[in-house]
Amino acid sequence: MQINYRYLQMNESIKKELGDIMSKNIDFPKNCLVTIIKVKTLKDCKEAKIYISVLPDKFKGKILTLLNKRTSYFKHLICKRLSLKHSPLIKFLIEDEEKNLFE
Repeated sequence: MQINYRYLQMNESIKKELGDIMSKNIDFPKNCLVTIIKVKTLKDCKEAKIYISVLPDKFKGKILTLLNKRTSYFKHLICKRLSLKHSPLIKFLIEDEEKNLFE
């Protein structure tokens, strides 16, 4: 299996920039920790799935709704920061650690 370093680099760049944007521009509830676990960009670069972890669990739904409502804002800033012609469509998902143990 051939590794495409372009996609790995893009995933890491999006993860870094999105983490910075979220920490500076999103007001998360008090005592809530949101972490970007991984980013998976599709081969055509049209979509990026952002896997997050939310602690405590009671905030998962609220945080997922908050972030998915602001995807166009994130897309705009990532496109600007990374100097991309076309930024991928962003979709936030909760990282299911138990499920991913078997992938």
